[in-house]
Amino acid sequence: MKDLRIAFLAKYPKYEIILNMYSRANDCPATWENLSKVRLQTFVDYMEERLAPNSVRQYAAKLKAVLNLYNEEVELPKDYNKILSVKNVRNTNVWLTDEELERIITYAPKNTNEQLVRTQFLIGAFTGCRHSDYTRLNNRNIVGGMISYVSLKTKTHATVPLKPIVKELLTNLPKEEVSDPTFNNNIRNICRKAGITEAVKVFKAGKEVEGEKWESPVRPWGGTEQLIWTKDGKGVIYMARKKEGVAYMSSTNTDLYLYDLNSGKTTNLTEGMMGYDQNQVISPNGELMAWESMERDGYEADKIRLFVMNLKTGEKKEYTKDFDQNVGGLSWADDNTIYFISDYHATDEIYKLTLNDGKIDKLTEGVHNYTSVIPVNDYLIATKVSMSKPAEIYKVDPTTGKDTELSFVNKGILDQLTMGKVESRWIKTTDNKQMLTWVIYPPHFDPNKKYPAILYCEGGPQSTVSQFWSYRWNFQMMAANGYIIVAPNRRGLPGFGQEWNEQISGDYPGQNIKDYLSAIDELKQEPYIDENRLGCVGASYGGFSVYFLAGHHDKRFKAFIAHCGIFNMEMQYYNTEEMWFANWDMGGAPWEKNNKVAQRTFDNSPHKFVGEWDTPILVIHGQKDFRIDASQGMGAFNAARMRGIPAQYLYFPEECHWVLGCQNGILWQRTFAAWLDKWLKK
Repeated sequence: MKDLRIAFLAKYPKYEIILNMYSRANDCPATWENLSKVRLQTFVDYMEERLAPNSVRQYAAKLKAVLNLYNEEVELPKDYNKILSVKNVRNTNVWLTDEELERIITYAPKNTNEQLVRTQFLIGAFTGCRHSDYTRLNNRNIVGGMISYVSLKTKTHATVPLKPIVKELLTNLPKEEVSDPTFNNNIRNICRKAGITEAVKVFKAGKEVEGEKWESPVRPWGGTEQLIWTKDGKGVIYMARKKEGVAYMSSTNTDLYLYDLNSGKTTNLTEGMMGYDQNQVISPNGELMAWESMERDGYEADKIRLFVMNLKTGEKKEYTKDFDQNVGGLSWADDNTIYFISDYHATDEIYKLTLNDGKIDKLTEGVHNYTSVIPVNDYLIATKVSMSKPAEIYKVDPTTGKDTELSFVNKGILDQLTMGKVESRWIKTTDNKQMLTWVIYPPHFDPNKKYPAILYCEGGPQSTVSQFWSYRWNFQMMAANGYIIVAPNRRGLPGFGQEWNEQISGDYPGQNIKDYLSAIDELKQEPYIDENRLGCVGASYGGFSVYFLAGHHDKRFKAFIAHCGIFNMEMQYYNTEEMWFANWDMGGAPWEKNNKVAQRTFDNSPHKFVGEWDTPILVIHGQKDFRIDASQGMGAFNAARMRGIPAQYLYFPEECHWVLGCQNGILWQRTFAAWLDKWLKK
């Protein structure tokens, strides 16, 4: 007969702690002889006082499994199986009150160990992190106003709202380390000395909001901006879409909720507001909350409005009723002033709102995109990009709008490069409107030469062709390969008023396609563009545009590239994870035979015009693309090959709707450039 310890460790070599707890609980070694009904119950009680319920159940089950292996060789206590089948763990949790926490905060540590343990315990109390995580935190984990760390247990990245007291604790954290037993003993002693007489244990994980099962931040784009503390540290305001199943995938109705830490009560602050409500920020005095809001449920490209709420009274007010632009990047300067970013005519500028008079002032002007803004004393600190320059940090004078560059991260590389000229052109559309189109010229452009040109089709579809910087869809890189790039802000893009933005919904094969052709038809008249060497490229909705134009371009183009595009509109409706998008922009479902808008959408699906395809096409798609399924790209490629059209398929098994891997990005660039060169530089 094996010794109990040997038998147990043979099955569970990493769980000697279970035997040790049995020994400590009963003040005797864990042996066959020392097993009894009373001692087994004492062992379970001992664990319940110290461990999380799941651990109690797990540890008891492991001991039971070993005993079951030897139940015919050893006389085991009656009912051992029942005692160790732990189902309902008694609730022995002791939740500290605000007054008790204050006692620990004001407690004066007697030695270095006490100081460290007290500090770490408070960090855990105010963050809800696991013991194994909060004991490893320091001030380097403070990132962007949040606590950022990788969980030791789950190996996943996590972010936690940063309360002011936690920031102070992390900043002044001693560098010494203590073992778990030392930690537990010290915190119990501290609690006793502070007058807390109930049994206190270290919790291994944070408390969840009872009855809540909704995620925050909201997938897939949500980040730490969707969770903020109230100024008094007594509540958390978070964004959530509290829906399930079909309702979840069909709705954009997110709300902002206030969770009161003391009462455990949750209040919906934006109840009745039916679109996205997000990116909330609190005023310096803690009394006001500003946030971004859309009006209509199911319309992800609705106008983004600026709302402000009085948190004491619940009164809400919109400040952008007469402002026909979107808002983003809200930042309070004082209790009466908010700075934000807004897109106007394909550039993102800094604006200022004063609450007392509701006045909105545009502060900056130029060929650039500001991507963030934060007031600091008398200046603004902002990040800025353009088609010719990646992000750098700038100091902006709010009185003049002039900026001064503060960071020069990219200077060493940019000094070695020559960028092509970026020009804005206003082009007349088929319905007599004016459309801003960016034209990007090759470096060292010679107007006496003939260049091939590329029409760029934007995704979204409601995504502005602004002065963005991209490491993949980089116009300067395309131009440097000897091409003139034509990038129109066609119908269906923000920055030109809500009417211009909304026109595209239900009209995919219509005016926006005509806008593309208007742009390339005007530019190809220039003497330096070779109209016999035109290409067309795009991703997502831009990929749809490429597939559609492949059947309707009347031989304008000599090469196409479609990245993760929609090929079959009907299958897209059934396959995408964003049903709100499909329902709104397609106009409805395929089975709605009396819905003229929806039926027009599906009748004009690109796959129905493959018979008109006559131009070489490169198709790119990622297998993990759930926005537009990879079968769309495979179908388009197969269709081209079966039609006898030269085609290539670049397939990324591990990529999603975007190419995110570094090496994959290099392959993408090489394949992209090689395909255009093959067909446009003959």
